Amino acid sequence: MSCWVEKLLQGLNLASLNVGASVPALERNTVHPLPSIVPGNDTLAKFDKAVTPILQQIDTLERQIKPFKSARDLLLPRLISSQLRL
Repeated sequence: MSCWVEKLLQGLNLASLNVGASVPALERNTVHPLPSIVPGNDTLAKFDKAVTPILQQIDTLERQIKPFKSARDLLLPRLISSQLRL
């Protein structure tokens, strides 16, 4: 059920419901009337079974590309400024 709740909250765009001026705030009365459908336990179990491996793969791939992003950010300015040649 945790995957479903996470995706539900991401889809609600809670940032747009911010009522705070200098400190972000979210009031219960603003969120409470938002419509949402709560699927049955069987549906939630099937959803988690299908989505959890995908989310784990996304997490693994994001961790794997992190060093490549760092290398790109380090090398690209040097290539552009001709400090580094291929």
